[in-house]
Amino acid sequence: MSHSVRRAALGVARDPWDDAPRLIIPQFNAVPLTKDPLRPPCIENAREGVVRLEKGDFVVLQLQFRVGDDKTIAKDWQALDTLESTALPWSPWDGVLAPASLDRALPTVESAPAISFGPMGGRSLRAPFDHDAIHRYFADFIEHGQDACMRSRLCAGHADLADKINDSVLTMGDKLLKRIADDGGMHLLLERLRECGRHDIVAKFQ
Repeated sequence: MSHSVRRAALGVARDPWDDAPRLIIPQFNAVPLTKDPLRPPCIENAREGVVRLEKGDFVVLQLQFRVGDDKTIAKDWQALDTLESTALPWSPWDGVLAPASLDRALPTVESAPAISFGPMGGRSLRAPFDHDAIHRYFADFIEHGQDACMRSRLCAGHADLADKINDSVLTMGDKLLKRIADDGGMHLLLERLRECGRHDIVAKFQ
């Protein structure tokens, strides 16, 4: 008897503070992009990650997904190991139709487009994750732990510096939380954490 693999479709995480997808477009045709409002005209909507590409163009997207439970899935390689593929919706564009009007013509992983534009209809570009490559890249981490991984990729001095920076960040985080609590903003912080789905962190404060 064969056992089917259970799958779930995850969209890009949405930031409750900015009410926008957790994504950035850091590069277009090998040119780094800044947060300058005067972006190239090919970036139709930086907030939503809408880009217009001509033949030969390419863009780098950084997307954030919620993968993990802080227990069985708490490390980068564990999260990557759960992902089968990523899919980006796209559509041919005639340069006339408003890009926003193409939204309903784009497919999702779970469903076909809401409307059809025929040859101009939306499609899905899928890229599978290479799990063998993931395991090779994180082999020292998986087999020997985070400290060994840091020291195998950095010199001992840099690894120690990274540890100190991490400790400093944690200390700063504690100070920031204390300041939020002293200013009476803890209720708002917990509300935002719940909206992010971080009930595990909320539980630590209650």
